[in-house]
Formats: sequence, structure tokens, C-alpha cells
Amino acid sequence: MKNDELKDILLQTLLLHRRLTRQEFLALHPCRPASMLNAINELKNCGFVAEPERTSAKTGRRSPALILNAQYGCFAGIELQAHKLLGILIDNNEHVVAEAVLDFPSGITATAIPGKLAELMQALRTRQSPQAPPWKGIGFADPGLVDLEQQKSLRAHNVPGWVDVPICNWMQELSDLTDVFVVPETMARTFAEYYAHRPAPPASMCLVELDTGIGGSFIKDGLLLSGSSSRGMEIGHLVIKPGGPLCKCGNQGCLEAVAGEYGIRQKSAGMIAGRVPTELTANVTLDEFVLALKRNDRAAALIAGEVSEAVASAVTILVTLLNPASIVFSGRLAGLGDILLDTVRRTLNVNCFSGAIEKLKLEISSQDEFAAARGAALMMRQRVLRPDARLWL
Repeated sequence: MKNDELKDILLQTLLLHRRLTRQEFLALHPCRPASMLNAINELKNCGFVAEPERTSAKTGRRSPALILNAQYGCFAGIELQAHKLLGILIDNNEHVVAEAVLDFPSGITATAIPGKLAELMQALRTRQSPQAPPWKGIGFADPGLVDLEQQKSLRAHNVPGWVDVPICNWMQELSDLTDVFVVPETMARTFAEYYAHRPAPPASMCLVELDTGIGGSFIKDGLLLSGSSSRGMEIGHLVIKPGGPLCKCGNQGCLEAVAGEYGIRQKSAGMIAGRVPTELTANVTLDEFVLALKRNDRAAALIAGEVSEAVASAVTILVTLLNPASIVFSGRLAGLGDILLDTVRRTLNVNCFSGAIEKLKLEISSQDEFAAARGAALMMRQRVLRPDARLWL
């Protein structure tokens, strides 16, 4: 095994396991001990890897653990939403160095984003410790379509003017860093979710984001699926109700139009018109809707059932095409909880091959609001540590 290949395998293994001894590495990847020693020393010399418990060539009975060197540098992750920016700063060993949130309740236009990005970056720098290592790169979780190869934001319906945005150029100018990149927020969120399952993440996983809009992503063996033109896994635009409500994309009956925030408001208005007793309003927010459901609101329960049925129809297509080992639901509508999971399970049992769902795991995400930003930071770290390795297909 060549030295560069062995170094990459060692980094890849540490990214997955976070810490392991030399003996554990040899058990996972048999090679000549001398070759392993040379690879470790080179990674330690360039600052990527540390072995803090090793103080000499002889270590006694206890084998010191190899870890990613926290002092190598920090990686920032930023997520843009329609009404806020979220930022996180992690070191090379994934310790959180700083977090920051900037709210803009009335929304924001594309032209105002650079100023807000500068404000968020300054907030992160202010909150980090004076002893924190230097910034190495920034990952940006974009709310819309992204050209991954050209690294450009194409458009986002929920941010006016967000069309063909040179986001990487903006971040480079604002940060004086060259290592920046942009990725759709669902892909960043999926990456964070996948690595949250370490050291034994599922062989393949679908994430379904249920919020104002609906999106999804698929990861297998650490590689995200993007598609040939960066438009893969647009689950929110699967047409599940032909001739149904008009979607922002121009089609009718998309999952997002039926089961997203717009669809829920339409259903709420229908319940009110039908004089169903309810605390819901025609302009109900997703937070209010989930809260009403938890309060046993009858209309909210009926709508939750309809939303879950719509989501289940789309998930059936995902399972049939991709046969994932795990499906994770995130976003505010994941707060439907057992209603959602039970409906999806029942629909899959009726419509899918038994072999495709026998071991399929369905779960609600336990990640916090910084998940997409954290995923972008983790992806940025991997791009720096393993520049020749692909993150998506």
C-alpha cells in the first residue's frame, strides 16, 4: 500500500471513529507496522493528527489513542434560512468553538446577505476563545438549488433575488479565506445526520426534511447523491396529487404544495370554513400547528393524518428506487412523531417489497437547529483533510 493511500485511509478511519489506537487501525486495515508508523508521523508533522497520550516510544500497557488534532484549525459552517442565518465554528476534533444566530423576522433579500454574513462571521470570531486555532475554511448550506461543480447558488424561492449568486466569492472576500464551498442545506443536514450515527452509521440513509418547504437527500457509504446536474433527491417536487394545489416550482400537486406550510394553511382554512372546532387559523405557522396537535386539537389531528399520508406516498417511491437502510425525518413537521412514523410504516408495508422494508429503520432526527451548519462545517473539514476524496456523486 502506497504511503499517500495509507495516510488517506488513516484520516478516513479517524473521521469515522474519531479515536483509535495503532493496534485498532491495524486490525481494521492490515498493513506493515513500519508503513503505518511512517504515515502516522507524516500526519502528525503536518498537524492533522495528534497522539496526546504518547510521550515516548514506549507507552506501557495502555495504547495511546490517535485523534484528529484540535489545534490544527477551525471550520465554520453557515446556513441561510428565509428568516435567519445560523453559524457554527468547530475545531478539527469537532469540539464546538462558537455558535451564533442572526434573525431577520421580516425576511431578507439577496442584496442584504453579504452584510449579514459579515455580521455573523464577526459574531463567531468574537465568541471564540483567544486560544482557538485559526480558521481553515467555511462551508455554506444554501436554501435552494446549487450547481455543485461550478460552486454557485442557482436560486431559492424563499429568498427574493437569490438567483445565480456567487456565494463563494462573497465568503472569500468577507473572510480572506480561499477554502470555501456551497452545498444544498439538505445535503449538509444529511451529512451531519449520517456522522451523528458514528461509529456505525447505516450503510445508506435518506433524510426527508419536512418544514416550510420539503426536501431530501441520500447518502451511501459516506457519499451523497447529487445527480448529474445537481438536482437529485428533490422529493418535495414529486407530484403525488395530479391537478392538486399549485407549487412554487410551477407544477401542480407536488408534495411540498400538499404537505408543506402552504398546504397546511389551505387545509386549516378548509377546516375553519367547515366549522370544525379548532385553535388553528388560516395563517397558522408550523410551530402552532404542531403545538395544536399536541393539545389534541381535532382539526390538527385530521390534517396531520393527511400530511402523513402524502409524505408516505413520496417515501414509498424513495424506498422502491433507493432501498435505503434508514430514513430520518427532520424539520418542524417531524414533530408529528408517531402519527407520521406509523402512517409511513403502514403505507410501506402495503406498497413495497417485504425485502426492502424488513430491516428498514424509520426515525425522527434528534439534531439541533445547527445541524445543517454543522454538516457544512464537517464537509469543509473533510475537503481540507482529504482534498482528493469526493463528497458526492
